[in-house]
Amino acid sequence: MGDLIYFLPENEGRLSCLNAQDGSEYYTNEWLEGLGDIFTSPVGIKDCIYFLGRNGLACVVKHGPEFEILSKNQLDDTFIAPPVIIGDTIFLRGYKNLYSIKQI
Repeated sequence: MGDLIYFLPENEGRLSCLNAQDGSEYYTNEWLEGLGDIFTSPVGIKDCIYFLGRNGLACVVKHGPEFEILSKNQLDDTFIAPPVIIGDTIFLRGYKNLYSIKQI
């Protein structure tokens, strides 16, 4: 997303953000508490990055050089499939249900 690169080193629920141009760190190893194992890729819409744990915890982080968790929501499902974005809607395929979440 722009000049920022986000990644989860070693898939342990800790988020880092780097400058895409020179590799300098904006923040590193910020804990996304409760997220657990992550088998899906993070996705972004507008100014939000969405992370989805296998355990059903969805975590929304503000896009930008400063770490800020905007929300956490627990879904009653298990997730290993990556989210799909169509327009301003995210589709999540769990083991039990298909979810449609629209960002307004």
